[in-house]
Amino acid sequence: MRVFEFGGGGSTLWFLDHGLEVVTDEHDAAWARILEQATASASWSLLVHSLDDGGAAYVDAIGDYPDGHFDLVVVDGRYRVRCVAASLAKVRPGGMLVVDDTDRERYAAALEAVPWPRADIVGFAPAKPSLSYASVLVRPDD
Repeated sequence: MRVFEFGGGGSTLWFLDHGLEVVTDEHDAAWARILEQATASASWSLLVHSLDDGGAAYVDAIGDYPDGHFDLVVVDGRYRVRCVAASLAKVRPGGMLVVDDTDRERYAAALEAVPWPRADIVGFAPAKPSLSYASVLVRPDD
């Protein structure tokens, strides 16, 4: 299973521990170094893009992969609205797009623009003082 994630962390380690092939696009170089120290997996590619260009390189990094390449794309970093739009073609038919913190009003329009079936997940998450919201969108088979 191939995963692309905007923003790395605990999910990165979980995916790698479960044998998935992961590409992580991270904007924070210091955090990227911490992630590198936590894993040495050959199944992991780490991309580090500063946001000095308004996030263009960060958002556009997924564009280096062919359409339909990823089974799962996780949007849990910066510029989430733009990352969602950039990701749609990269999710394979039947694959999933997961967007974290979808209770934030600023993400509503981006999610409503995706014509895929959607399930919202609400629950407790580590290091969050309140409930956490995420949306799982499944790309229909073509």
